[in-house]
Amino acid sequence: MVFTINAPLNVDSAAAGVDPCGGGQARCFNPLLCAVDTVVPLIALDQRATWYPDCFVMGGQVVEWWLNLATMAGWLPSSTGAGTCRP
Repeated sequence: MVFTINAPLNVDSAAAGVDPCGGGQARCFNPLLCAVDTVVPLIALDQRATWYPDCFVMGGQVVEWWLNLATMAGWLPSSTGAGTCRP
């Protein structure tokens, strides 16, 4: 099932010519791009903004904390590197 911001998108994936992401109405989840979007702070690939864990599912809060820690881990080296640059 494909979800949009407003509601689930009713897509018949068995229908010919319809991709699993709703024919472009929803952004497909890509684990690699989501990881890069989470860790690298200067790149916005809209994966983290589109896909987020469900806190009401078992393990959802753990995944949410893990993603937040990965974001902080990405900001730490980039801000340290920017602070040590000399003109």
